[in-house]
Amino acid sequence: MSVRKEGSADPALAVATDTWEYGWQWRAACRGEDAGLFFPPAHVEPKEARLTRERKAKIICSTCPVRMECLDYALRIREAHGVWGGLNELERRVLLRERLQPDAERLRLVGES
Repeated sequence: MSVRKEGSADPALAVATDTWEYGWQWRAACRGEDAGLFFPPAHVEPKEARLTRERKAKIICSTCPVRMECLDYALRIREAHGVWGGLNELERRVLLRERLQPDAERLRLVGES
């Protein structure tokens, strides 16, 4: 980070860290961690290896002060890959489906249980 002589932070850095869109990323627990924990490899990944990798990523996410911002961002942009906000791709799809399901339909399904 570049600091001005009078002690105030660089304005460009302040914008990047203070805006909602990118500020949370600077404070994320995964910052500086191996991205390979959060995203699948380019080759076919055995199920046990995937579960182990995702479990490690989710442990990091569980300590993250901006976990909800991260998850909200991934849901908003429909991120199709990786662990974001402590959820993998399938878990986010299920959450989105539940959020998008109309309230009346949700109440009907509850009544059938």
